[in-house]
This record gives sequence, C-alpha cells and structure tokens, in this order.
Amino acid sequence: NGEPGTFSQYVIADQRSDLQRYSATSSYQNIVSDNLTVNFGLTFQRDRGHYFSTLEDLLGGDYFVNIDRFALDTPLPGQLPGYNLENEDVIVREGDTYRWDYYLTGLRYGTWLQGQFRFRKLDFFVAGEVTKNDFWRTGNFRNGRFPDNSFGDSEKQNYLNYSAKGGVTYKINGRNYLYANAAWLDRAPDLRVAYVSPRSRDQLVPGLTKEQVYSFEGGYQLRSPNFKARATFFLTQFINGLKLNRFYLAENVTQFGTSILSGVDSRHAGIEAAIQWKISPTLTASGVAAVGEYVYTSRPEGYFVIDDDGKIEALGTIYAKNFYVPSTPQTAYSATLDYRSASFWSASVTVNYFDRNYLDFNPFRRRTEAVFNTDEGSELYNRIVNQQKLPDAFTVDLFGNKSWRINDGTFFNLTAGVTNLLNAAVIQGGYEQLRFERQEVEENGIDTFSPRYFYAFGTNFFMMGALRF
Repeated sequence: NGEPGTFSQYVIADQRSDLQRYSATSSYQNIVSDNLTVNFGLTFQRDRGHYFSTLEDLLGGDYFVNIDRFALDTPLPGQLPGYNLENEDVIVREGDTYRWDYYLTGLRYGTWLQGQFRFRKLDFFVAGEVTKNDFWRTGNFRNGRFPDNSFGDSEKQNYLNYSAKGGVTYKINGRNYLYANAAWLDRAPDLRVAYVSPRSRDQLVPGLTKEQVYSFEGGYQLRSPNFKARATFFLTQFINGLKLNRFYLAENVTQFGTSILSGVDSRHAGIEAAIQWKISPTLTASGVAAVGEYVYTSRPEGYFVIDDDGKIEALGTIYAKNFYVPSTPQTAYSATLDYRSASFWSASVTVNYFDRNYLDFNPFRRRTEAVFNTDEGSELYNRIVNQQKLPDAFTVDLFGNKSWRINDGTFFNLTAGVTNLLNAAVIQGGYEQLRFERQEVEENGIDTFSPRYFYAFGTNFFMMGALRF
C-alpha cells in the first residue's frame, strides 16, 4: 500500500524461548530419638517462558509484512488476518518481534512431611506431599485468526496434587541388604503441552487432566571391599498421559495442525543389575545390564486440530496398545575394564551394546480407517500396523589419564578419550512421518513416506590439560 522500498518475500527469523525460573525451599529437621527423624519442608517454584519470533535478516529487502499469508478462506490479499491486531502497522523490519509473542507461566507450591525410622536390622521411611500447580498463557499479540482467545491472560488452570512414598531396607548383615520402595504420584499437565497451539491462542488440549504414576522397586545390594553388586526389579505404571505432534498437513502445506493422543497409559518394567570387581590393586572390572519392557497399555483417543479454525476433529480409537515406548533401548549392556597404575596414569576400555529400540509411531496408521478392506495378517496390513524395530548397536570407548608432578604443590593432568572408536552407525531414535495416503502406499509401498532417523555421533575424541597449583 505505497510503502517505499522492497517487500522481502523470504526472511530469516530467530524463534526464541527465553526461560526464567525462581525457586525457594525451606526445610526443618527434628531428631525425635535415636530411632526417629522427622523432616518437614515448603517448596515454591515459578517458571515463566517468553516465546517470540524476531526478524533477523531481510535478505536484501527493506521490510516484511506481518500478516498471515497461510490463512485460508481469505480470497483477497487485503483480507488476510494480521498476526497482531493491536498494532495497525503491519510493517516489520530487522530486530522487530513478529508472528507470535506470548508467555507461559507456571506456579508450583507445596509442602511435604517425612518420617525416617532406624533400627538395628531395619530402616524404613514414609513421606507425603501436597502441591498446587497453576499455569496460564499471556498473549502479547491479538492474533487475527483468533482475536477472542489470543490476547492477554488466559483462564488460569489449577491442579491440586497428592503424592506418597515409602521404603524399607533390611540389613542381613554389614555387607548384604534387601530393599523395597513404592510411590504413588499425582502430576499436573506439563504447561508446554497443555495448549493446542500456544503461538496463536490459548485453546486447551482436549482431555487435559492429571497424570497418575504408580511405582515400585525392590532389590538386593552387596558391599564388600573387593566386590560390589546390585540388582533391582522395577515396575512403574503411567496413567492418563498426553502425546502431541505438530505438523503441516500433507494435502495442503498452508495448514498447520496438531495431533493429540489423550488417555495414554504406559508401563515400564524390568531389571537393572551392576557389579564391580577389584581384581587387583590396579585392575577393576565393572558391568551394567538393563533389560526392560516399556510398552503402552491403553488404546488412547485421538484428536486432530487445524490451526486455521481451531476445530477439533475426533480421530477415534488409536490402536497402540502393546506398542513399545519409542527412542529408548529396551535392552542395554555395558562392561568396563579400568587399569590404574601406581605411576599416576590410568586407562579404561568400555564396550556397550543396545537393542530393542523402536521407532515412534504415526497414530493415523493405527486407526480402523487405515486398514479398511485390507486382509488382517496380510503383508500390506502388517506393514501399515506393525511398529518398526531399529537395528541393534555396538560401540567401544577408550579413556586415559596421566598426571605429572612439576614441583611441590604443582601438578599437570592430561586426559584423553575416544568415543565410538569403531565409528558404528547408531540410530538413537526417530519417527514415522505423519503423512499417510493409502492409495500411494498400496502402489509404492509403505516407505513412500520413509521414516526420519536420529543418528548418534560417529567417532569423537577429546584431549584436556589442567594445571593445578
């Protein structure tokens, strides 16, 4: 509209998230007797995240126009909604804030009480906590698509949480111990996933509720001068979790949407064991093993929200029960041999093995509609429905250390190491693309829209020197 200069069509932006946290704790301890100690505490925490986008580089132009050119149902350019209706001037230049600008604020305060009991053969404790969680969104821009729920403070969300835990240790003798711990926890929703699209509005995720956690562990511990060992069985059940994915729609990249899974339950169970054996005064061997089964135990409800209008589309039941929790190995082993010389140098080699790691799944492929008219158990059916297992991984790490005495009170220390010595290709995790078009999959295979993988670093090395005086 007559603005002098050149209108940039492409610019470089800085998408910022500046976080502040203030916390305070106060505790009181009373040693009631030789057998009983009581602890009491108060906690407070305030988190405030400032999320905004600044224009960093106009790439040769003179200005950019802060209007939403991805909005649909607006046939004329002059009718496109602005990102900030509070400012009539839609012209932005380098250093200006544009597109979105909002705060997410969370408050957490509570109190806890714990009693510790100690006896010759038995130690145990019981504890309880009550916390209050509040959070809200504060919009600094009045978004043109959502003028009524994007500006100012949103309605505050309040959650009262109760938690309890306890544990017992039985001392067989001075070296052998049995122990067990249990906990029941309430968790308020994470404010970072509580809103469907906080960049544009304060619309809450459907099915937003507290998450419950039930946890138990029990095990055995051995402590001796030359040999230490520990084995633990654990079981944790998570109930009413949330899972969000934000992405562009496949059929129209001008539309951004959010996939939401509500009522996500999962169970983490397994055994962890560790040993350390001092073979000689200079040589020590240690090993760690973790074998688990981390699976989803519910069929969550799925929802989809398009940013253009904020309407919630119910996707129905997502058949994800018994799928594996992604991007974490269900099986992991590690063994280390450590040599420490009397001449002030040391070296170690560590061998690691990981297996049963799975890809994050696309919920759209786990609906009835995705396999409609497909024979159950057929190759196409299994390729659509089954979760992909990632390859196992094997790595080797080396570390060394040497110390020199220069004079009285002055030492030089050199440390060096190599990780992933064999340069193994390790896929740490990844996800299936959310794009799923049945016809193309039938014609070209499920890998038409191939998964995205996250790779660990290859061979890395470091060297560090330190002078101490």
